[in-house]
Amino acid sequence: MDWGLGPVLDRKIVALADGLALRVRTAGRALVWSLQAAGSLVARTVRRWVELRRRVVAAAAEARGRFLAARLRVRLRLRGHP
Repeated sequence: MDWGLGPVLDRKIVALADGLALRVRTAGRALVWSLQAAGSLVARTVRRWVELRRRVVAAAAEARGRFLAARLRVRLRLRGHP
């Protein structure tokens, strides 16, 4: 048995483990970044959706008010009111 192979094999195993650790760390960071970005996107989307919904509800209420006022004016004119 050649005893000179032991240190070389040890170095290769350490290099392999180091490379794997680097890849796992990089993948972990990418995963954390992706989750943070997704969370931020969801938060922004919810805020914008709430604002859009508020505007649509306000516009619908205004449109309904205008419609009711116009209908009242038509009814009053049909009854002979100036």
